Amino acid sequence: MVDYTFTNWKVRRGPEGLSVNNKNSVIVVCADDGRVEVYSADGIKLHEIMLQIGRIWHAIQLPNESGFIISRSETCGTSIASL
Repeated sequence: MVDYTFTNWKVRRGPEGLSVNNKNSVIVVCADDGRVEVYSADGIKLHEIMLQIGRIWHAIQLPNESGFIISRSETCGTSIASL
């Protein structure tokens, strides 16, 4: 039998998409204001990035941490946002 541990934490508003980067940090997209928040697995906020590209649905951090692949609702397409 496998034991699972769950951790809950709050984000400011409008969480839409989740992903995990190569350092096991949790990437949370807050679509309402185009914000990406990066949390440790324990729920500690590591970074907050404001992307001035409108409403976003999902973000995956690039392996070299130089940016994100973004899924945007306005264009029904993807973009790469560099940091």
